[in-house]
Amino acid sequence: MKPTHCSATFKEGREEEKKPTHCQGYLLALGQTEPEGRTPPTCCFNNRTNTTRNQNQRNHNQEPLENHAKLPQTHWNQNQQLTEERREMVGYDGPIYMTHPTKAICPILLEDFRKITVDKKGETNFFTSQMIKDCMKKVVPLNLHQTVQVDDELEIKAYYAGHVLGAAMVQIKVGSESVVYTGDYNMTPDRHLGAAWIDKCRPDVLISESTYATTIRDSKRCRERDFLKKVHESIERGGKVLIPVFALGRAQELCILLETFWERMNLKAPIYFSTGLTEKANHYYKLFITWTNQKIRKTFVQRNMFEFKHIKAFDRSYADNPGPMVIMPGYCVQGTIGHKILNGQRKLELEGRSTLEVKLQVEYMSFSAHADAKGIMQLIRMAEPRNVLLVHGEASLKLVSSEQALKDLGLNEHQLRFTCRVQLQDQSPEQETLSRVYTHLRSVLKGFSVQLLPDGTVMVESILIKVSSSPEDPDSKTLLLSWSYQDEDLGSFLSSLLKKGLPAALC
Repeated sequence: MKPTHCSATFKEGREEEKKPTHCQGYLLALGQTEPEGRTPPTCCFNNRTNTTRNQNQRNHNQEPLENHAKLPQTHWNQNQQLTEERREMVGYDGPIYMTHPTKAICPILLEDFRKITVDKKGETNFFTSQMIKDCMKKVVPLNLHQTVQVDDELEIKAYYAGHVLGAAMVQIKVGSESVVYTGDYNMTPDRHLGAAWIDKCRPDVLISESTYATTIRDSKRCRERDFLKKVHESIERGGKVLIPVFALGRAQELCILLETFWERMNLKAPIYFSTGLTEKANHYYKLFITWTNQKIRKTFVQRNMFEFKHIKAFDRSYADNPGPMVIMPGYCVQGTIGHKILNGQRKLELEGRSTLEVKLQVEYMSFSAHADAKGIMQLIRMAEPRNVLLVHGEASLKLVSSEQALKDLGLNEHQLRFTCRVQLQDQSPEQETLSRVYTHLRSVLKGFSVQLLPDGTVMVESILIKVSSSPEDPDSKTLLLSWSYQDEDLGSFLSSLLKKGLPAALC
């Protein structure tokens, strides 16, 4: 995970400090904020640092983790829960705030992943079951719409986010300044959860996910009808349907949809779901029924929608009898088998197995529980923030144009850049160190544009490099490398190159 810092606005490739008068804080992105499932930003108000989900001991100027003390968690999934164990492993000793369902599901998810990684794959440098227990002892449960006064200055409040059971958007306030971090959310109710909701809290910054920022989904009813039609047609032909789906959230959504359809059509074909996580998740959906949508809550006394009549635990012998269709009901991360199949690849190299040839019909139908472009705009209008930061999406995709954001929503435009710090031992003045860095990069980076600018920076393509000294240690210099997301590869290469130090001939 790369240490990154985003606290300035850049114009024409040059840094310009821009601090809005209404919010004298900054955002610290602990890792990449664009791709699905990556690390979210940390918020700093008046020298008070608070993180919404993740913190890493090697980040933020090498400050120890214990200095960052209040950690609300928006929801559970594998990436989010693993950050809890990182905290435990690096010595974090402060409270961790979670909603009640998240607190219940989190240790099960962690233990499941630990067993797969340690028991099945043989990983040794990993967290233990005891670490999971120690981590969960730090958890403070959080109720929806409850304002929690963490200390004299800091307060937090959770809002319903839909998405998965227990998911919450978090408002963080320090004095008169505030940030809302959405985590993942869904503005459209589905078959088992309600829609996300937030009041007109007018935060200084709204940090919103943007997984589907440029997508406007078609009618949910049409999607469901098309899905059921394809499944039914395949079964009528004597075929089988395999539906790869997240065990928590989408599994319950599609189980309810199929269960209802099977009941209405009086179908007899068996439906199987994988045991383990899905089975355990169903238990917690029953336990936290008040988090589900209005229809399920109303009919709960007469019938629990999570007690499936037509859906049974998976029979392992079924695995060797593949069917003619695979339906992918959501986002597939680049590089995964699902992503490769969706992109037309028909020969797959599987770990520990021979090449697998894909001989089946493939359909993609979005049942993802993320907000689309309309949903994101709806939330922005609900909360009325002064500034919006979009994370958890792809950098090349834009929700709206800058002009539209300024005109329709009254938002400020900021271009986010990432900064990596590299330490050098050099007794020379800053300008001489910078000159040596420039000479070194000119000699190494053939074919790249390397410039020494009048303002005391080196520019490699669009990447800026500055030198600063430490008052405590004049012999130590800090190189600050700044890049935008699309230059991530070159920025990472330069930071690795400079960490090796300057050649002796230049020192």
